[in-house]
Amino acid sequence: METTYYSSYFIKWLVAFLIPIAWTIIFYPLMRRLKKAYPFLIIIATLLSFVVLIITDFMQKLSPLLGDAVVYLSGIFFGTAALSLLFISRSRWLEEPAMDSMPSGSPHGKLHLRHVLQLSIILEEEGRKFYELLGSRAVNQGVKDLCRKLVEDEIRHKKTFENIYFRWLPFYLDEATMQLFESELKRRGIFLNPPPSDTTEREMIKYAIDQEEKMAEFYAAFEKVFPEAWRRINIEHLVMEEREHAKQLMTMLPTA
Repeated sequence: METTYYSSYFIKWLVAFLIPIAWTIIFYPLMRRLKKAYPFLIIIATLLSFVVLIITDFMQKLSPLLGDAVVYLSGIFFGTAALSLLFISRSRWLEEPAMDSMPSGSPHGKLHLRHVLQLSIILEEEGRKFYELLGSRAVNQGVKDLCRKLVEDEIRHKKTFENIYFRWLPFYLDEATMQLFESELKRRGIFLNPPPSDTTEREMIKYAIDQEEKMAEFYAAFEKVFPEAWRRINIEHLVMEEREHAKQLMTMLPTA
């Protein structure tokens, strides 16, 4: 009898433990699409778990039993704690601070891996837009074909960073910090200062070559600044691709 009693409470506790996990699985795709940080997801899962608890008591048409309430609340608490630990532990490496300063001018004391990854996503998107523009203006068919390939590469690079960055729903850059980093990138002339609309094809290609070389330098800095990310994301391969882009563009550079 006593064994059955405790088994019943264990089953209730286990159900309560799994409920927030189930809500998390259900709402995870939406939170990732909305780019919400993981605490937002966990709060929603916890609140909905309490709703389930209230509905369960109501459906029993009984006043809440103290013993059952303690079991359910305990299960929800530990389920939520397990979820929090999972997201924190899995996204901890995104909070890795810079081992050394980025090239001169970076905002010291505020640089974490997630900042740089979010900026990388922005830069790859800017690169895609630029090559689409160059391809639409180019007269040389070889330049048009190369631009199509470069657009595909920029999209692939962006997806690589997005899959890493958004997987564990990290905290996102606030507006002030984003403006600070964008100002730094503009100062360096990385894809955020596009040439004017009347720029010649030759000048646009020269600009693209310069951008690819700067992007390769930007990613190469990861080896010393974020050694863990350098290994995990295989950024060395990305640096090689950016440099190869520059070489391919040089072959398309019209003579003056």
